[in-house]
Formats: sequence, C-alpha cells, structure tokens
Amino acid sequence: MAFPKDFEIEIPLLKVLKEAGRPLTPQEAIPRVCVYFPALTTEDLTIFRPSGKERKWDNMVRWARQRLVDRGAIDGSIRGMWGITDIGRALVEVAEPSPPLPPSPRQARPRSHPPAAPALPTTPEQQLERPRAVIPLDRNLYHRLRTTSQSGTDAVAFEEALAEAFRFLGFDAVQIGGRSDTDVKITAPLGKDAYVAIIDAKSSRTGRVPDTSLNFASLRDHKEKNRADHVMVIAPSFTRGNAIKHAEREDVTLMELEPFIGILEMHQRTPLSLLVLREMFLRPGLYGTEPDRIREATEHTERLSTLLPSVIQKMEYWYQLGLQAPATADSLFIAFVEEFREARYTKDQIEAALQHLASPFVGALRQNETGYYLTMSSPTVQRRLLSLGQKFTIPDFSIRETLIAGS
Repeated sequence: MAFPKDFEIEIPLLKVLKEAGRPLTPQEAIPRVCVYFPALTTEDLTIFRPSGKERKWDNMVRWARQRLVDRGAIDGSIRGMWGITDIGRALVEVAEPSPPLPPSPRQARPRSHPPAAPALPTTPEQQLERPRAVIPLDRNLYHRLRTTSQSGTDAVAFEEALAEAFRFLGFDAVQIGGRSDTDVKITAPLGKDAYVAIIDAKSSRTGRVPDTSLNFASLRDHKEKNRADHVMVIAPSFTRGNAIKHAEREDVTLMELEPFIGILEMHQRTPLSLLVLREMFLRPGLYGTEPDRIREATEHTERLSTLLPSVIQKMEYWYQLGLQAPATADSLFIAFVEEFREARYTKDQIEAALQHLASPFVGALRQNETGYYLTMSSPTVQRRLLSLGQKFTIPDFSIRETLIAGS
C-alpha cells in the first residue's frame, strides 16, 4: 500500500478546489486528489474500510476535508459541495510549491507538514463571525510516535511518546518499563466508572511486528500485577498471523499506529469522553476489524456541536422577520426539518440545547412558561462560551503520575 499520511492530503485537496474555480462534489474532488499521489495503485484505490461500506482512500480524503472545514479553509455550509475559502487559498499560497504530477518518489521533494493558517487582517467583528480555527495537537508528537515506533533500538522513546498521547486523550498515564512490568499504565479517573489499562509498546525497524514478538503470558502477568482491566499492544503494524487469534483468545487489543493517530486526531477536533474512548479496549484482536464506534461517536458529537449555534441563529432570523413568539423544541424541530430536509436533530436534543443555553452558566436564553427568548446576540454567545472554556486549567500531571506510580 502507498497511502499518504493523513495531513499530506490537505494541501493537494485545497489545490484541487482552487484550480477548479468552483465548488466540487466529493465525486469530482476525490479522484482529482489522486493525481498528487502517483504511488497509489489501482488496488489501493479499491481497498475498503473494515466496515465494508466505504473505500479507504475516499474516507481519508473526506476526513482531510473535515479537518480543513474545522480550520476554515473549506466552506462547510453547503451540503454535498466542497468549496475553498480565502483561508484555504492563503494556505495554498504559503505551502511549498509542488507540481501537480510529481516525479518519481526518489526525485520528489520531501513533503513538509501543512503550515498553519496565516494571520489574515480582519476586524474584531469578522473574527467573531468566522469559525475559530481548531488549535491542532502538536505535530511533533505525531512525528515522534511515527519515528520512535520504527527505531527498533530506543524503546523508551516510543513509550514516552505513547504516555504523552494517552495524557492528551485525558488518561492519567505513567511510563513504567522494565523487563518485569508493563511499558505504560493508564487510568481513566472516573470514580466508580474508572478503569485501568496496560500498554505494551512494540517498535520495529521494518514497521511490522511479527507474532514471535508478542508474549501473551507476560501480558497476563503484567495485567494481574497492575490490577488492570484491559491490555493493549501498540505497534507500527502487525503481521497477519496467529497473533490476532491469540489476542482474541487472551482478551488483548492489538492497535496499529495509524488508527491510533486517527483517534488522536478525532479527539483533537472533537474531544471525546473516557467512556467513549474505552471502546478502544472492548473488542480484543486487531483494532479496526469491527465497526469503529469511536468514529461514530465523533461524527455524532460533531453533528450535535452545530446545534447550539443553529438554535441561536434560527431565533435571530425569526426576530429579523418580525416573529416574536417564543422558541420551543417543537417549533425548532419543524424549522430544522424544513431547512435540512431531514430530521437532523431529535426534539430531545433540541430541548437539551435550549436548556443548556438558558442555564446560568451561559444565559443566552430566557425561559418562561411558554418557551425561550434570546438575551444575547450570536457574537456575545460565542464570547461567553469561549470565556467559560478559558476558565479551565490543565492539572499538574507530574503530581498525578507520582500518585499513580505509588499505588
């Protein structure tokens, strides 16, 4: 397989949309992106995801598009159409130039990570109206995960990178190492719902870990010693031998690096709860051979994340039309069905959004016995929600690691 890294697809996709000069459908855009990756074979382009519902390449391009929508580089307001924005054009202009049809891989210039969106001159009002760019997870971590996983000599560095990655996901993670214990121990600090997992890091210079490198007896001992609920082995990739059957029998999850990085990227876009992330451990064997519950949860959360601004904007629109009746879950449900031509949100979800916006923490709506009324404009609601997020501080992991290591 010659699939590019996820981030390598972003700039070529923007170039395709810029060169088209008009919004493209996914069916038009996805084949054009292939031109930038001549190493992709016909067989690569026909490989399906484990679910069997979508080709892997199509899925990779669609997720690249979603990341660019989050950054404001692609217009996500028109369903079924992909159009580049001014931010996207600026990204193309500052990207390292490369021809549409690169030479052979040996002659091609090394691809660099996509640059961050440049600072564009805008007024404060425009900044409020345009979606805020998502702050990406440090690309240095992705680089360290990929390089240390294939070092073959410095196992400690791979363990350190994995511990940092699990902390980013919200776990308490401690690197232990040594011949008589696990490499990384992670804890989901959820009170009565807390769970513990041990992580065995396997690096390989070849990029594939053979069956003989997996010692399931040791994993059982480490699980018992650490009183863990789950066991995971993370490697660049695994040979498709008896290891998968052994892992299923021993209740061990085999996680290849690229799917794991995909989970990190999903968590970066839409932070996931530790209860959702437990799905990583619940189906033993090779992760990804069953329907991806974490991706499904991400898509569901991303869809819900648009509900809050949709409620405010719909009420503002009604006010502009001179309609001053209170908003209710019923009236908004009907309005959204008419707008989206589908029941995108349930009435219960809309009612939950209304109650959240009317809570003392947000105060964007006022509720009486007949329904809800606006108390703020859209920019003010945005500032209010952003200010709430800024009140959270990151805990001192060094203290928490000490406590866990001593337990």
